[in-house]
Amino acid sequence: MSTPHYYLGVVRALEPIMIRSRRTPRGYESLSDVLPASSLAAALARGLGLGGGLELLSRGYAVSDAYPVYIRRGDYVPTIPSTPTTYKIKNIGGIGSSLPRAFFCLTTPGNETRVYRRVYEHVERKIKFKPSGLLKNVKTGSPVAIEGDKSEDDVPCVAARVVEVRAEHSYDSVAINPGRGSAEEEMLFTYYAIPAGTCFWFTAAIPGEVSEESLETRIGGRTSAGYGRAHVIIERIGDDVVERIEEHYSGDEAYMYLWSPSPSLAPTGLSRPGWSRASGRPRLAVPLLPAGSVIERRRAGERIGVVEARFRGIAPPYGQAEPVRSDDAVPYTFTLFSQRISELCRRLENLV
Repeated sequence: MSTPHYYLGVVRALEPIMIRSRRTPRGYESLSDVLPASSLAAALARGLGLGGGLELLSRGYAVSDAYPVYIRRGDYVPTIPSTPTTYKIKNIGGIGSSLPRAFFCLTTPGNETRVYRRVYEHVERKIKFKPSGLLKNVKTGSPVAIEGDKSEDDVPCVAARVVEVRAEHSYDSVAINPGRGSAEEEMLFTYYAIPAGTCFWFTAAIPGEVSEESLETRIGGRTSAGYGRAHVIIERIGDDVVERIEEHYSGDEAYMYLWSPSPSLAPTGLSRPGWSRASGRPRLAVPLLPAGSVIERRRAGERIGVVEARFRGIAPPYGQAEPVRSDDAVPYTFTLFSQRISELCRRLENLV
């Protein structure tokens, strides 16, 4: 297999993007704040004329989830998936207005209680009473924008803000059972759309040379009805940057931060039985660890290099991850890429 090249990319929605989420007894889940790697990989391969299928994956093709770029006072601020130790602060009646909207804490398993206690005590000193009910854990993998470049004085975290993509478009539909050819009972559901103008960023490993760095493609569902038109820019990551990533880590780091969901790497329970209501048949499902999780590196396999894990994934094409260093407040590659992500989103805005 030839070594793929690594790319940094941004996507700007020109029309609302329909992302079909998994079906539940109450219908489809609500709008995702993230462009899933599966939707983006298919659209990017189609736009670049790479082909598809297992042959493309075997050559090293992989795309990460794409996270929204938050607009703050006219500036583009990229987001990253929150860790299990990310906390938001409710601002009720001005209480907590002097504090960050959230704390992003990049810590290793086993330290969660200590970190929470430090955050709790810090908030208590600021507001002068116990913050019971004000300090909430953020769902792992939710996009957060980093609003500080260093940790709080007495807290091993950085100031952050939870970012939500708000739907501007939706339509209702009914689930059809393909076996019976009729509507499922109690299966009226709604599709939600990511608004036009929303910018996302991602990384990709692409085999061979890519001649076209700016392209227009369609992402998600209902593309025949006009949804999903998007503009994409991908930019090759230079060899010097790849070397900096390799040199930043010693190779002895015990834990890794997930940029994209990864199949569970536990020694047991790799799959679980399920039931497909659509086909009326049993199915197997592999549980996924959410993006933002911090896992033991030994579970990912010692043979996987830092750069390969970051761009191809620890379970290619899934599970883009990078090591956790004790002196990094945020993942190192985010520090490297954030300014360029902002510039690329601005460039896409000017192309419209």
